[in-house]
Amino acid sequence: MIDRDIAPKTYAEWEMPKNLTEKVVQLASSGDLQTLQLSNRYLPELPEELRRCKGMRHLTLEYTHTYTLPDWIKEFTKLEYLHLESKFTSPIVSLPDDIFDDMSSLTFIHFAVFIPMKRLPSFTGLTNLKSLTLAVFLSLEELPALDSLHRLEKFLVTCMPSLNTLPDLAPIKNVKSLAASLLVLSLIIISDPTIASTSETAAKPTSTQHCQTSDASAYSFPTTKKKEATNSVFTSLPS
Repeated sequence: MIDRDIAPKTYAEWEMPKNLTEKVVQLASSGDLQTLQLSNRYLPELPEELRRCKGMRHLTLEYTHTYTLPDWIKEFTKLEYLHLESKFTSPIVSLPDDIFDDMSSLTFIHFAVFIPMKRLPSFTGLTNLKSLTLAVFLSLEELPALDSLHRLEKFLVTCMPSLNTLPDLAPIKNVKSLAASLLVLSLIIISDPTIASTSETAAKPTSTQHCQTSDASAYSFPTTKKKEATNSVFTSLPS
């Protein structure tokens, strides 16, 4: 199921999008749904019927007013792609602590605008994760250990003004693209994640003004090595 409104025409369409709860219930009832991609649609809770879809492989909830995921989400053990992005006015506030324990099939995670969340669930179980993006967590104080992410190739952390340091980067030896910033304009890209001191070079910001925006481009860094950010430290990545 794919239903996306990527360019709402009015403010009302943005703030009060179409409610798709009944449609999701209907399509999920058979248990055959493998893809759910919603953008600017209203789905505050995942309906119980969705639990039947054990073969779910792709889940994207973007600006859906979803505030949490149910405990049974961990039963989606075949999930490969998980994209959750909130609005500033209706952010995701919590995730199940053990959500990733049995998600070894997951290769892609994008979490953005979880403003009030202070902690993330453990990454234990994400043994095949290749891409991890965490953006705009204004209250997050600590990131989980990266010990299980041996196959991670891309790691982006940005707009986390309450975060003092990054976890030990030594376990992610296969990373090809790593970007970390506490404010949008203090970007660090490194090529050697074994350099522990690098995780502490981003000074704690004194203001969150650059993070407080609903413009996704503010925290979507280009994949190229274009050096546009000011007050930054760059090291070339391996080709």
